[in-house]
Amino acid sequence: MEYTTSSFGNDKLARNTALRIGIGLTLFIFFNTAFTHAMQFIFHTSIGNPILSYVIPYVLVYGLGFLVFWLVTRSISKTKLPVENWKFGRLCICFFISYGGGLLFNYIYSVIKSLCSSSSVSTMTTEAISDMMSVSPILAFVVMVIVAPVVEELVFRKTIIDSTKKFGEKNAIVFSALCFGMFHMNIQQVIYAFIIGLVFGYVYSRTGRIYYTMMMHSVNNLIGFLTAYLYAGVQKALSGLNLSDLSSFLNSITTEQQELISQAAPWIFLQYAVMIATFAMAVLGIIFFFVRGRKVRFTKDAENQIKNIVPLILNIGVILFFVVCLVFVALRIASGNL
Repeated sequence: MEYTTSSFGNDKLARNTALRIGIGLTLFIFFNTAFTHAMQFIFHTSIGNPILSYVIPYVLVYGLGFLVFWLVTRSISKTKLPVENWKFGRLCICFFISYGGGLLFNYIYSVIKSLCSSSSVSTMTTEAISDMMSVSPILAFVVMVIVAPVVEELVFRKTIIDSTKKFGEKNAIVFSALCFGMFHMNIQQVIYAFIIGLVFGYVYSRTGRIYYTMMMHSVNNLIGFLTAYLYAGVQKALSGLNLSDLSSFLNSITTEQQELISQAAPWIFLQYAVMIATFAMAVLGIIFFFVRGRKVRFTKDAENQIKNIVPLILNIGVILFFVVCLVFVALRIASGNL
């Protein structure tokens, strides 16, 4: 692609478009962090009900955050995507690829972290979700499996891809995935979300159906929720046992301890069933990626096609958004929460 006057004009339009998106995302983060803690304190103090003190702030934060993002980006010209229906099997293949890629990275990350640190490897569950799980698993389910997928797909797929596809399909998908990854603000989730964001972005770009990616996002988060919930169930059921010295425990097991183990057995069975199922999906996803991934081709005839993603990144709005995200990443690293 040779650079012409039109090409430079497209780069400028791309920078201006991404600038608004970056400012909108920065404001979204502000509502998603500072306001969450402030409102949780206010509502917990005034209401006293721990469940409501989490429900109300999260509804307000996601609602207000999305409203502010929409107000900032609503005047951006959007591309009307062509609508295409995909069969369930094709969507499953895409989901397996996204999950397989994300899980493969998680495994590599866990190995590297375990070699570099004696601390236990953190899970994908954030501190906020962990707090909600302890207060109410139902609340955690609503936030993880319903609220977050709907809002995040509207922001990172619907709004961002609709706003940037005119600069090239590949550029729009990679840019939306990069923003989606950075939005999660810790090393493990940044890359994991970037990987699944690439696949979700491709699905939305080709189908124009945002509810496809909402469902895929919900299933992905549901797996994380079940993993955390079952792990907590096993830990609670075995909390009365001292398993630090397993051989001595097995030689002196009591009737009461046998009762605790029998109560924990269903939790352990379900936990391993989910682990096996997710491992199988990941393996299938990696196989599908090598078989079908090479056949993916992106359109290059966009209305305002740009050469690469650089103009979408090198602007004040997106740089500000990335800097804010990196500050939070650094704070997590400094606190030992990678």
